[in-house]
Amino acid sequence: VILKFNQNLDGIQEFPTVALRVRINFLWRFTVLMCLTISSSGKLL
Repeated sequence: VILKFNQNLDGIQEFPTVALRVRINFLWRFTVLMCLTISSSGKLL
């Protein structure tokens, strides 16, 4: 039980960095997608 509890603590400490990486990755992809959409629509116009 103690070992499992320690693993849970490690997971909680690790979680914010993982969430931050996912958020940064999502924002980066979203920004690239928006830039591609704007540039392609600019070419169409």
